[in-house]
Amino acid sequence: MKKNNSDLSDSLELRNKAEDQLNKEATIANFRTSELDYLKIVHELQIHQIELEMQNDELVIAKEKAELAQAKYTELYEFAPSGYISITRDCKIQELNFAAARMLGNERLNLKKKRFTQYINNESYSNFNVFFQNIFNLQTKGTCEITLETEGNSSVYVNLEGSISNGNELCFLTLHDITDIKKAKIELENLNKNLKEVNSTKDLFFSIIAHDLKSPFSGFLGLLKILSEDINSLSIGELNDISKLLNKSALNIYKLLENLLEWARMQRGITPFNPEIFNLNIIVNQN
Repeated sequence: MKKNNSDLSDSLELRNKAEDQLNKEATIANFRTSELDYLKIVHELQIHQIELEMQNDELVIAKEKAELAQAKYTELYEFAPSGYISITRDCKIQELNFAAARMLGNERLNLKKKRFTQYINNESYSNFNVFFQNIFNLQTKGTCEITLETEGNSSVYVNLEGSISNGNELCFLTLHDITDIKKAKIELENLNKNLKEVNSTKDLFFSIIAHDLKSPFSGFLGLLKILSEDINSLSIGELNDISKLLNKSALNIYKLLENLLEWARMQRGITPFNPEIFNLNIIVNQN
């Protein structure tokens, strides 16, 4: 009986040891599994950290590029040869660059919030008004030509290009200074006008010269005809009279030709200016 109890006790102790061993092995296995998962987590975190660092580097580079692009855009906007102005629906100036301020004849800070229309010449106002209304009403780009009256009381001829913002609250204007071209055009028109007047005067002058030459030439030719046809029947006295008339007629023709050459020299600007005092009555009587 005692032997059976002893065997049972040994069996239970062995079982307990086996369970302890199994628990130890399970704990070690669980620890190793947990350690492997931890290493995987650490690895993933390290990869994620590297990815974040790379993304941060890319963001820094992108920011630098954006700042450089903004600086270039700002420089292009501020120092562009063309003027740039943004105005509201009631024509108040919101922003403008240096070229636009120069065309309006004032500093930029002094021009902001002022009405753009106060610088437009009265003769150009209606043209600008139609252009401005069409941009907002038709929501389309447009162009027009106006004259600006600057605060320095000088006129600036400008070609405008306009468009509206996405919110339809601002109008963006591009101003091209065409003053030199406009002045050259006006000067050319004046030159053409003067040239037409000169040509008209020249035609009138030649008409007068032709008429004045025709009369003495008619007499001159008439006297020559008498000489050629009746010279044998003419007396010495008649020949003497005819020769005097021919001489006078030739002198008159010569004077007319001299006047014509003098007029030609005056037109070319090569006539010397030598003023003299003379009796106008004598000149009138001679003519």
